Amino acid sequence: MQAIRNILVVMEPERPEGLALKRAKLIAGVTQSHLHLLVCGKKHDHSAYLRDLCATLDKEGYSTSSQQAWHENLHQTIITVQQAEGCGLVIKQHFPDNPLKKALLTPDDWKLLRYCPAPVLMVKTDKPWAGGTILAAVDVGNADGEHRTLHDSIVNHGYDIAALAKANLHVISAHPAPMLSAADPTFQLKETIEARYRNECKAFQAEYDIAEERLHIAEGPADVL
Repeated sequence: MQAIRNILVVMEPERPEGLALKRAKLIAGVTQSHLHLLVCGKKHDHSAYLRDLCATLDKEGYSTSSQQAWHENLHQTIITVQQAEGCGLVIKQHFPDNPLKKALLTPDDWKLLRYCPAPVLMVKTDKPWAGGTILAAVDVGNADGEHRTLHDSIVNHGYDIAALAKANLHVISAHPAPMLSAADPTFQLKETIEARYRNECKAFQAEYDIAEERLHIAEGPADVL
């Protein structure tokens, strides 16, 4: 997180609450990162809005730039600009989707989370991070090289955010229910499954000094846990 020098902030001119910018300012205030403000769309000209916003931020001591762009759809626009500007973090406010639209189409935020090559921070609240708890969710059941790299990245970013916010980092991994028909005896008993998952967590526990009481291994759906 400290190494992120450029943050892409997705702005919504019609929504004045601006939670994404509030969170970006908090992070940039600690990391001294540059803020690149992006308005996605081509129907209306928002250059005056962006110019005034950058002027205000510049007076507050932030380094800023801005643009309005559109490339096919929302998530592709954000990713195209993120790549062009070399942004190491994307911050966007999440707005609940219309239930009917959500049933028929994959939400743009889901697509952004899935396809963006840089970390994405979805902001839903302006609740302070300071002194709180940061939860890093990993799937250590998938232990191939790609997943191991992803686990390290998740825990690393979680640890960085916890350090910036003077918060505690906790790590969670969900495991499946025991199956008597499983070919591997490890997956026939709940105790052996949990032991295997805890063992898979040893590496980043040691690297990031995560105590046993801050490591949560449990059976069930990841989102529910």
